[in-house]
Amino acid sequence: MAVISNCYTENSIRMDYTQDINKYFTVDGFGSCFNNIISNERFNSLCKKYKFYLAFENSVCDDYITEKYCTPLRCGTIPIIMSYKHNLVNLIPGSYINAFDYHSPEHLAEYLFQIVNNFTLYKSYFEWKKHYKVTSCRIHSKTCEMVDIIFRTRKFQIDDQSVSELLDESTCLSAKNTREYLYRNV
Repeated sequence: MAVISNCYTENSIRMDYTQDINKYFTVDGFGSCFNNIISNERFNSLCKKYKFYLAFENSVCDDYITEKYCTPLRCGTIPIIMSYKHNLVNLIPGSYINAFDYHSPEHLAEYLFQIVNNFTLYKSYFEWKKHYKVTSCRIHSKTCEMVDIIFRTRKFQIDDQSVSELLDESTCLSAKNTREYLYRNV
C-alpha cells in the first residue's frame, strides 16, 4: 500500500521507486498521484488489510521523519521507509524496513515475498509492541503553532540568515543521489 499526493518533488524519486517495486511486488496506490483519493476513515480501514506500507517521505533529509513512519505502526502494518542510517536512531528498532538496505526495487521485493511466506519473520516486525506503544502520529507542537502565528501576523520581513541555515537543502539527498543509491546494482 502506498498513499502519495505530492507526486513529483525536486528531490524525490518515490513515485518512480514505487512504480518499480510494483513491477515485482503488487503495490496498491492511493492518493492524488494514483487518481485514487481516499478519506481518512477509508485509509484507516484499508491500512489494516495490508502487510506493508510504503512510507517514503517527499525528501530524504537529515532528521526528517514525519507521520508517514508512525501511521502504519498504528494500524498494524510494516512501514517501508527510505532513510539515512543516522535518522534511524529515532525509530523503534525492528519496526520498519529501510529501502536503503536493498540494492534495487527487485531486491526489496524479494525480501517482501520472504516475509509474506514466513509468518515468524513477519511477526518479528511487531516484537516492538512488547516495549513501545504508539499513542499519536501528530507532528504538531506548540512551537510549530507559534511560528505559524508569527509568520501570519508579522508586519515586517524577517531578514535572519539563521532561518536560511535551518532550511539548508544540502542536508537532503538530491533525486540523482537517491536514485544512484537505491539502484546501485542495477
